Amino acid sequence: MTPLPLFPFKAMAFAEHYPRDRYVLAIAVGRFPRYVLLAWLGVVVRVPTWMLVVLFALMVLPTVRLAWRRRSGK
Repeated sequence: MTPLPLFPFKAMAFAEHYPRDRYVLAIAVGRFPRYVLLAWLGVVVRVPTWMLVVLFALMVLPTVRLAWRRRSGK
């Protein structure tokens, strides 16, 4: 949600041996507004529970099926 891509700054922080505590604090402060907005939208926009269950199942079932096939050796 920001005009600047965040990944290059994260990579630069690792490359420059940025202090871990300050890095974690910067990431937390940077992501806080996004999560507050998502939480607010979750309260304002009511999605029916059945729809959330169906969407979750559609996302998880293919992964479970693939893992089951790999495990059974088929």
